[in-house]
Amino acid sequence: MSDSASPTPFDELKARFAEDKTTDLEVLRHCLGLEDIRMQASSNKGVTKTGTIAQELAKQTLLVCIDVEHYTLNSAEMTEIGIGIMETNEALNVSLSDTLGDHGESLMQLGQYHHFRLVEKSHLPTTNKQSRGPEGNRFGGTRFVTFNDARKVLRKILVQPITQVIALQGLNRPVVIMGHSGKHDREHLNGKDLAFDTETLGTVVRNIDTQQIAEDCKYWLHPTDPIGLVPLVSKLGFEHTDPHTAANDAARTLMCAILMAIPKKARQGCRRSTQDVARDLETYTQVMFEPLGGTEEYCSKCGSTSHMAKACTEDGLLRCDECVSRGLNELSTKHITLHCPIVAEEVVLERKAWYDDQQWTPKYPYSSRDRLQTFATNVPTVPSAKTEEVAARRRFYDKQRNSGQPLKAFTWDGRAFKNSPQCKAGMPQGSRPILSTGLTSARGASSSGSGALRGRGGRGGRGGGRGSFRENTGNWDSQAS
Repeated sequence: MSDSASPTPFDELKARFAEDKTTDLEVLRHCLGLEDIRMQASSNKGVTKTGTIAQELAKQTLLVCIDVEHYTLNSAEMTEIGIGIMETNEALNVSLSDTLGDHGESLMQLGQYHHFRLVEKSHLPTTNKQSRGPEGNRFGGTRFVTFNDARKVLRKILVQPITQVIALQGLNRPVVIMGHSGKHDREHLNGKDLAFDTETLGTVVRNIDTQQIAEDCKYWLHPTDPIGLVPLVSKLGFEHTDPHTAANDAARTLMCAILMAIPKKARQGCRRSTQDVARDLETYTQVMFEPLGGTEEYCSKCGSTSHMAKACTEDGLLRCDECVSRGLNELSTKHITLHCPIVAEEVVLERKAWYDDQQWTPKYPYSSRDRLQTFATNVPTVPSAKTEEVAARRRFYDKQRNSGQPLKAFTWDGRAFKNSPQCKAGMPQGSRPILSTGLTSARGASSSGSGALRGRGGRGGRGGGRGSFRENTGNWDSQAS
């Protein structure tokens, strides 16, 4: 707030949308034009005027649904971003006309859906047998973007000056960000390669989550074990085909939100089933797709933007310096250095060895050059630990205190191992675990890698808790924050 005595219209709106004033469901229904969140009345004329402007500003809200996907074998490597966008003023017109369509189809058709593949990571395949990964997109269109381009596109979406309404000129459209276990997606956006923090934009008035909305609507009654996207989709009457493709997850998260928010009568006496509506929406969004940037094709072998890897004819004519340095001369002619599969494999194994507290031995002799990158390339200094991180570290070690097992080192989402003060600090004062293996010095000081960790399991079964890595299995356990 610029001045505590004179809040801006944006300040007023953000305060009204705060979690202690409105539920996730109420904010969602406002964004869909189904409910009007009114500004609080005041006897102060100045405040009243600001509140009136804030009320008009609320009609310009953007609902932005975001999903982020990563390389199956290394969750620090972001590969896709899926986005669904709805404009409250458009949704308001549909809702007021009482023409929601079968199962809210008219609202769903207002969504603008985008699937972005990150150029630098386009060679990393999915190993999830239930997903075709980025090849399985069903909503809108797919475009290849670099990390730098992705930042520009995200800013273009999330920072939109208002030009159509004279009274609101000079202000940006307020944004509500929605996700399914969306905290993880926002953390991924602010990861080591993209380093995009939505909270610093000055436009976000609220983050909401369909896991919480499912509880608010009584579709799920187990708050300690939040519902996954696959079972939520099933409960609402349609199929989640090609899951773990970013735009599919983002679009179906938005569809689930609409189905939970609309009046029950909108789902009664419909001519078509929910599955029919869901299937038709895929085709509709593809026809209506308008790209925001990027290229339609990109070859993850030669780097060309005129064809895909399957159509590449440069096999045997390329050069990968990483392969050459390892003596893999024949393989070095099949891809460029940026898309070296040998490096991708080595980073996965190096990262796993770090977790297992083992010395990593490369398959091919070379110099590592510390490839497991730090928190964010544009962060000049290591961010200091927040209270939440310090408290989480204490809980982490307290849980191990009576386990009778060797200590595991604490890590924190959004940090690299190498530059995390909390990781190096070891167990907090006052904690006395039975066993101590000296992991602080072994890992914090002498590890050859420093990769950023993103604790995130599959959409279908993950909960909302912060992840802790189970070292022996390579899986994540749910750990409540």
